Amino acid sequence: MVEAEPTFEPDKELLVVVCLNTRLVMKGWHVVSLGSLNECLAKVREVLRPVLLTGSYGFALVHNHPSGDPSPSEADRRFTRRIDEAAQMMELRFLDHVIVGMLALGGAPYFSFREAGMI
Repeated sequence: MVEAEPTFEPDKELLVVVCLNTRLVMKGWHVVSLGSLNECLAKVREVLRPVLLTGSYGFALVHNHPSGDPSPSEADRRFTRRIDEAAQMMELRFLDHVIVGMLALGGAPYFSFREAGMI
């Protein structure tokens, strides 16, 4: 039996890996995990598997915060560090981890670990 990819549900966290070629053009994307209202669980191997299987040069991660606040949690920070360490060991280019929220009180509607100097 073939299972369909989960669809986006704005009240649940969704983690997606975007696979990129050497020119940093998107080769494709893969849903890694569909979580709950405030949590999305994934293992490092689940993130890197589609990157390796597609022969990608690099990748980026994207997930949403249903609360609308794109600020990273401590769990987001730890997870990103673990992915970065694993990607370096595998000689893969980890370009960014972007958390999407909503524009709130003049703030940005997203948080980029790369822009924040955390990758």
